[in-house]
Amino acid sequence: MVGCLKRTRPKLIVFLSISALALSAGAGDSKPPAKMTLLISAQDVFSRGAVGLVEHLGLERFRRQAGFTVLDTDEILRGAGEAHPSPDFIKASKALGKGLADYENLDLARAVAELTLAAETFEKVPAEVETDPRRGYITALTYLGAAQILSGELQQGQEAFQRLLVYDRRVQLDQSIFPPSMARTFESVRRLVLSGAEGELSLFSMPGQARVYIDGLFKGVTPCTAEHLATGRHLLVVRKTGFETWQGSVVVEAGGENKLRCRLLDIPGGEELTQSLARFTSGMENAKRLSGELRRILSGIGLNIVALGRLAQSGQQVFVCLRLYAVESGMLLGAQDGVFKPDSKDGGRTIDSLFSALIKNRTNVLESTPVIADRGDELRLRGEQRFDQPTPVYKTWWFWTSLGVGAATLATLLAVLLPRSSEPQSMILLQFGG
Repeated sequence: MVGCLKRTRPKLIVFLSISALALSAGAGDSKPPAKMTLLISAQDVFSRGAVGLVEHLGLERFRRQAGFTVLDTDEILRGAGEAHPSPDFIKASKALGKGLADYENLDLARAVAELTLAAETFEKVPAEVETDPRRGYITALTYLGAAQILSGELQQGQEAFQRLLVYDRRVQLDQSIFPPSMARTFESVRRLVLSGAEGELSLFSMPGQARVYIDGLFKGVTPCTAEHLATGRHLLVVRKTGFETWQGSVVVEAGGENKLRCRLLDIPGGEELTQSLARFTSGMENAKRLSGELRRILSGIGLNIVALGRLAQSGQQVFVCLRLYAVESGMLLGAQDGVFKPDSKDGGRTIDSLFSALIKNRTNVLESTPVIADRGDELRLRGEQRFDQPTPVYKTWWFWTSLGVGAATLATLLAVLLPRSSEPQSMILLQFGG
């Protein structure tokens, strides 16, 4: 058992050394990536539910593009353009470092204590866990399970592996680092998680139309229901432009009603930003420069580039207007317009294509991208206004106009055709004054 541990030490040290070299190399880059964010507004109530979907897909597209540091609005409003780690994330990272060192030094009791602290503290800040390039939460649970098993606590080690696989079923145990018997235990836990009971989680937020992420994966816009979740603890993040990010964890049970309600708190500067965004995007189609109001706000929080969007209902579809601006100069860098159906199979692909073209064709020439053919997968808005439902007749303007004209015509005909009575009419006289 001890021999297996000693064999892992050089590989772990090499892994940590390579990570440190990669970080130092990135710090020496002469051209830092541009700090940017994406802001979307809805022109009408029917397109509000699609804002979160467009924001998620757009942010993911920019994050996959080299040359950008993508920040959410709560990060830029709180940190003046910097994504500062929270005290809990710093605490968890320090505990992880100590736990790994104890594991390497074969001090398994201290390793279990530090790695337990690291995992539990990481679970308090899921928003930072999902963007952590070092995958600290996954590392903490992996080595926690290993340390417990090597200490003879098989059940506790299996529970740590289960927490890990509930969070991410795709994780693989490196068999060049861990002994074969532990790899077999890990795979047996994986089979239990994959074949085990599942549950649903219904999420509500105040205000609504917030983006929901469970274990780092986008699940929809509130109110929504996430299905086929493995039973156990899941990490949740709820985001909405102009509000503090809500984050926490919840235990999903099989067969029960799993519900979560959260209130998103106002963030200083959030209301000013959203109001300025609504004013500018209302006439953004022909705007060659960013408004002075938005330039002042965005430059004050350290952004270099901003992508803006406006959604509006167009029949059974949603029209999207996208613009890319340089914050300092206010210059228009790119423009894309298109339409998509949020409640259709190809809606997500259409949005991704629009953002891809916006990034690729950074010109001042407006281009329009048509709806792309179905690719076979499906991305829907759950629990929101469905855009493929025809408008009821009684809600259309022409129905009520026609009804009013018909009523007036009928009244006129009745007045002309009906015989008038020759009987004297009674009268009530109301007299005021003396």
